[in-house]
Amino acid sequence: MQKTNRLPMSKTVKLHYFKLIYRSLIFISTILLYILNRINVIDKERFPVTSFGIQPIMMVIIFVCFTVEMVARSFPVKNESMGCQKVFKKNYVAFDNPSAPKEKNLAKRTAFVGVIWVIFDILISIPYFLRLIDRGIMLLIALCFSICDLICILFYCPFQSLMLKNKCCVSCRIYNWDFFMMFSPFAFILFDPAMNWFDRSFTVILFSLSVFLLVRWEITHARHPEYFSERTNRNVMCASCHERLCASKIQLRSFLAKNRELYFLKGNLVVHSKIDSIKEKAAKQQQEKQPDNISDNK
Repeated sequence: MQKTNRLPMSKTVKLHYFKLIYRSLIFISTILLYILNRINVIDKERFPVTSFGIQPIMMVIIFVCFTVEMVARSFPVKNESMGCQKVFKKNYVAFDNPSAPKEKNLAKRTAFVGVIWVIFDILISIPYFLRLIDRGIMLLIALCFSICDLICILFYCPFQSLMLKNKCCVSCRIYNWDFFMMFSPFAFILFDPAMNWFDRSFTVILFSLSVFLLVRWEITHARHPEYFSERTNRNVMCASCHERLCASKIQLRSFLAKNRELYFLKGNLVVHSKIDSIKEKAAKQQQEKQPDNISDNK
């Protein structure tokens, strides 16, 4: 019996799957609460609703979970990915690795990602300012981004594949942009005069923490670019990696590569069967028309 060679799951990978599960549960619970409140299923006198369209207890859960994550990101953490931990001096191990690929035009590609995200946020803000969506939808968008963040880490990242072209998450130039990208929609609702102190505190604190992580990341990169490159930091090299965050991506790519021919053949069979059926119908129609043409000639 042939054994499958699967990469073992590290504590870092398990931590990220745990985050994916509980963020998904938060997102689903918030959607359900928002919908039930919108259609007046829940008694709002017994269970008051915030300006985000959900109950305060749900906002407290969201606030605590993401605040704990961002505060923890501000310090060296053992089981976190080196992708975000390389910002700390203690994780820098000087090393000269000339064989590592050169990071050509990385600054331009990074700036391009930033511009794309700002444009994306502006497009999201337009329906908000036109009153087509409310603060609750903006919160749901932020929570959706939090799930997309982990999908990018564990399965597929369009920034990595299409824009930055980095090898993996450990060498990612924008790893610590994640919380800012999540809560960037809050930038458009920070100073909404209709919010009370509870809703405003929720928005300002989450957005401010995300900005702090982004600014510190960029300042550290400007002052110590050697922390971030596998050419100069041993801990960013594949040989030093013990977290194997790329395992799921590798397994997914190998699965698609192995089954690509099968999917291609199935697709061709479907296309050809449709073409054959169209040809058969056309032939039948011509056969039905031929007797009529013969009788007309007579």
